Amino acid sequence: MTIKNTLFTVNRNIARAIRDAGGAQGAVADRAGFSRAVFSNILRCRRKVYADEVCQIAGALGVSIEYLFAAGPEDRGA
Repeated sequence: MTIKNTLFTVNRNIARAIRDAGGAQGAVADRAGFSRAVFSNILRCRRKVYADEVCQIAGALGVSIEYLFAAGPEDRGA
């Protein structure tokens, strides 16, 4: 897995976690300490997400960091 693919995996898994929880993107952004515009850009791969930010987002979503980096459903415990 390349670095670029890993970044897209993280973005996809963030979006999946929001969808699976039935939550709202804006609420997660607020809990993680991001502006809604910045968080939207992260989800759309228009802005890089940094390691410390992944920790913030995982905490706001109530998931592990490993969940956000998992390549497939089998890695996410599905």
